[in-house]
Amino acid sequence: MKLGVKRPLTLSLTPIENNKKPLTIVESLRNKFNELNSQIQNFQIKNNMSQIANDCLNKFNTEPVYNCNPDIKSELKFSRTSVPNNFFIGNNYYTANISGIYVYSCDNIVYKQIRFLINDTNCFFKIILEICLQIYASSLDCGLKIPKIMDYSLSRDKRDGEETDFLLFQIKMEKIDIIDIKNPENKQKILDNYEYFLKTIKNGLDCFEKNGLYHNDTHVDNIGFYNDANISNVNIDIGNSTGNSIGVVLMDFGKATLTNNNRYQSPSGFYKEIDTKEKFDKWLSHTIQPNIGLTFYGGKKKTKITKKKMI
Repeated sequence: MKLGVKRPLTLSLTPIENNKKPLTIVESLRNKFNELNSQIQNFQIKNNMSQIANDCLNKFNTEPVYNCNPDIKSELKFSRTSVPNNFFIGNNYYTANISGIYVYSCDNIVYKQIRFLINDTNCFFKIILEICLQIYASSLDCGLKIPKIMDYSLSRDKRDGEETDFLLFQIKMEKIDIIDIKNPENKQKILDNYEYFLKTIKNGLDCFEKNGLYHNDTHVDNIGFYNDANISNVNIDIGNSTGNSIGVVLMDFGKATLTNNNRYQSPSGFYKEIDTKEKFDKWLSHTIQPNIGLTFYGGKKKTKITKKKMI
């Protein structure tokens, strides 16, 4: 089964048994995806997952690599370090690893590239889940801006024209111009209106949880502030313009889940006891002190977990 590729691409680690041909990359990814997706209880999410996976696999190696003018490219994140991309479905725990991430912006678009080993089929499912939950969040009217997913593709990663042992997943999404709160003046103006922003963030995260969605990674790098002329709220003088309406954006759904009892929170995540300017400032500054009394959005691991290490 070629599905858009010039020749069958095989997994070198797949043994040939009973004279059967080894699975192609597409077949192996599809089989594992279907196995994991069958465990998703939310019918809408399950169907959306299937559609995204089929789009990627049916166009495997046929989608163009997203390029832009290097003179206007802005690198946002770059890492070649292998990091866990583990996840839960219900109480079942699965392992996966990302081999590298490269995020950059160009022409008001953000591009995210994710590399993973060909035989890490769990990682393919996890990336599809990330895309699906970000799209799901964007469909909910929860008062928080969610960057829109515009396109995605899957291809064999190449170096110097030669195929490697990795796959490359690319995601194209809307760029949101975030206000730089490392600038002391900008940060102070946000703090001066902390009550409004606390209410907006809490109402938004509560709304997502009521719809069964948990972000699980609510540190300040993933919850930002941006200029939005389409909303009516407090007017804040930010940057070179005055009287801007400021919205709140929620980004990076790499740790998002559909259940709240199986993921440890990041230590600097947003917690429900934030109710003063001082606490809000500590969250903005990444200086939250460890405290077992804090209730983080997304919950903490409380129930017995069944670990399943998938090959």
